[in-house]
Amino acid sequence: MIFRKQILLIIFVTLICPISLLYGIASHITLGSFGQLEQRDMRKSVERVRDTLTAEFDNLEGTVTDWSNWDDAYAFIENRNPGFIKSNIVEQTFTGIRLNFIIFVNPSGELVYGKGFDLRKNKEIPIPQSLLKQAPSIPVIQSTDLGKQAKPLRILTLPENPLVIVSRQILTSEAKGPSRGTLIFARYLDEDAVKRLGEITHLSLTIKRFDDPQLPADFGAIRSNLIDLQPNQSSIAIQPLSEDAIAGYTVIKDIYGKPALILRVDTPREIYKQAQVNLSYLLISLLVVGLFFGAVFGSVTLSLIQKLQHYLDELKHSQQDLFQAKELAEITLHSIGDAVITTNAKGEVEKLNPIAEQLTGWHIDEARGRPTIEIFSDR
Repeated sequence: MIFRKQILLIIFVTLICPISLLYGIASHITLGSFGQLEQRDMRKSVERVRDTLTAEFDNLEGTVTDWSNWDDAYAFIENRNPGFIKSNIVEQTFTGIRLNFIIFVNPSGELVYGKGFDLRKNKEIPIPQSLLKQAPSIPVIQSTDLGKQAKPLRILTLPENPLVIVSRQILTSEAKGPSRGTLIFARYLDEDAVKRLGEITHLSLTIKRFDDPQLPADFGAIRSNLIDLQPNQSSIAIQPLSEDAIAGYTVIKDIYGKPALILRVDTPREIYKQAQVNLSYLLISLLVVGLFFGAVFGSVTLSLIQKLQHYLDELKHSQQDLFQAKELAEITLHSIGDAVITTNAKGEVEKLNPIAEQLTGWHIDEARGRPTIEIFSDR
């Protein structure tokens, strides 16, 4: 029974070692491949959000271009006609293109007119002093910029909320000057805007200010990494949040080229989970196959061992029988009253009983192996 347990233990160890090795190699390859796929998918999600933000900027840019290249707006800077405001700067203007602020600035940097609107409460709001202070110095989009393939996101950070902001020189309807100032359109990038962006991209989004002193731990770690990026390195960082979620981060710069916001896109780790499921199936398959071959191999091995054990037992019994027969022959040989000499096929002495020793004068130890003719010759 002990021997049987030892054999089964050897079979178990013999099977479990290659199964563990195969599973370890498969895990390394599978998780590595799926990890790369997960990161590539996450990177595409972050890029999709950036592209959507860029599209939002492009739409706003197209609108401000239409307004800035307009004879009525061109004349308004000079005549300050209240009819222009009454006819054009109305609630529907703000809600239709989701604007929070419209600002007209003359070439001297003086505010000609400005209006703010709360899209959530549908009411007029004052323009923040922080925006009015920066309005004259906001970089103007040149007409040559419109044909560029890649444009930076125009973000302006205010104490209230960051803004998506576009500005254009005020020209005639034929886009001729001289310029009579700058027209600025601005839209808050607040919780509502982020929520809407998430609905468009079907992703979970979070935006934090880059200089926020109370950034969550994951944002803080990523901020340090993104600051140290080299020009040839990707501006997207990816890290798992847990076993169930993964996040991609990118920095959004402001209109002055400085880091302004950190965008986080987090998604369920469906690819990672699928890799785990695949590995579970693989492990189950390896165990089933291992158990099957282990059972077959164990059965065959134990059967052979049992046969060998049976053969050894029979051999042992035969040796015992032979030993007993030899002992019986010795006893019989010594108890016979006549002289008995046994020889092999060559006629050489093998045994002498005591009577034969007395008659021949030879002791068994001396006579063994000698020809019988020598035993019967005179000594």
